[in-house]
Amino acid sequence: MKGLSKKQTDFIVALMTCDTITQAHEQAGISQASAYKYLKDPTFKKAMIDMRTEAMRTVTQKLMNSGTDAVDALTTIMNDKRAAHTARVSAARAILDHLTKTFELSDIVERLEKLENSVGDKGRF
Repeated sequence: MKGLSKKQTDFIVALMTCDTITQAHEQAGISQASAYKYLKDPTFKKAMIDMRTEAMRTVTQKLMNSGTDAVDALTTIMNDKRAAHTARVSAARAILDHLTKTFELSDIVERLEKLENSVGDKGRF
């Protein structure tokens, strides 16, 4: 990573895979003092945020790629007259819950975009 030492890069990778800072600094082979020093460094913080953001983009893309299959599976269960009623109701509920959340999120994004457009340059610092 640009502007970071190998130890700093190793620590960021460890932070992404470990449950605690202690585990991460041990895995990265650095002292606890170095770990906390790195965590206060703006360059390190930015690199850590960038890596997390990229990891989330990757996960989000995988979820999006699996979304159609998941909806198809739920729809198949929901429409299967031989499936247990509880399974059919659960599948229908899952579809409706996600449909509602998707609609709400789309509505919020649309309203936010309208608000940002109406504020225009007046809202910039």
